[in-house]
Amino acid sequence: MVDERSAEDSRELARRLSWLMGGRILVATLLLGGTLLMSVNQAEGTAGFTPRFLLALIIATFCVSLGFALWLPRTQRLDRVSVLQL
Repeated sequence: MVDERSAEDSRELARRLSWLMGGRILVATLLLGGTLLMSVNQAEGTAGFTPRFLLALIIATFCVSLGFALWLPRTQRLDRVSVLQL
């Protein structure tokens, strides 16, 4: 009984973490599009500090989300993953 409940809780936590990662990727994609549109309209393009900083931040977000997406199915300690996600 306890194992069934903990397995169900683990599946629910994994599902919630997947949604969190998906939401983060969605926001990062919207930011990427907005940053690229903003830099196209500027004379200096992506050479300025702000577009470069935003692009670096967005790329880091994609990389971190990819790392968590690869780590999530392989981990037994979802509580650690959830703490690191926040």
